[in-house]
Amino acid sequence: LRGGVPSEVWVLAVAFALLSMVVRGFLTFLPTFLVDEGSSLSRAGLLTTFVLVVGLVAQPLGGLMYDRHGGRTVFVAASAATTAGLVLFMVSSGWLLLVAVAIVAFFVFSMFPVSLAMGSELSGVERTGIGVGVVFGVSGLSGAAVQPLVGGIADLTSLHVGLSVLVVFSVAATLLGARLPDKARS
Repeated sequence: LRGGVPSEVWVLAVAFALLSMVVRGFLTFLPTFLVDEGSSLSRAGLLTTFVLVVGLVAQPLGGLMYDRHGGRTVFVAASAATTAGLVLFMVSSGWLLLVAVAIVAFFVFSMFPVSLAMGSELSGVERTGIGVGVVFGVSGLSGAAVQPLVGGIADLTSLHVGLSVLVVFSVAATLLGARLPDKARS
């Protein structure tokens, strides 16, 4: 226990923080990336709105999957699918790019309720509030750090390279997620 919070919650906090970095970096730089690739500002804005609408649908479905399959299984599968979507995004264009954006949005947003539920479950009834606070606090702080990081890399190289860093974060989240206990719910 660190500060009364089980070590598994800290692992979850870091894993979810990595996914938060993915979603924040993706949402921040997606419009610029699309405009750089020849899209209009209105089309880039529309696609960014599409990401958020997909997230609206994904969150309750992520919670449902958690209820049916347990935390680690869903966390690892969604993180791996996010990674695959990011890789597809980096190498595609046209309609395939739209599919890649939908994959990233769906799976990364589906992790919000999963992480909340896991943080609560792993903390125990007597520490639910602090456990969830640690998970979302760490993710919020790391999410705030990703924009200058990706932007700085993009300034030094290209936006394509800057966004590629998100793949590294997603892979790391998948690997950390595999270390989480699998407390499947009945």
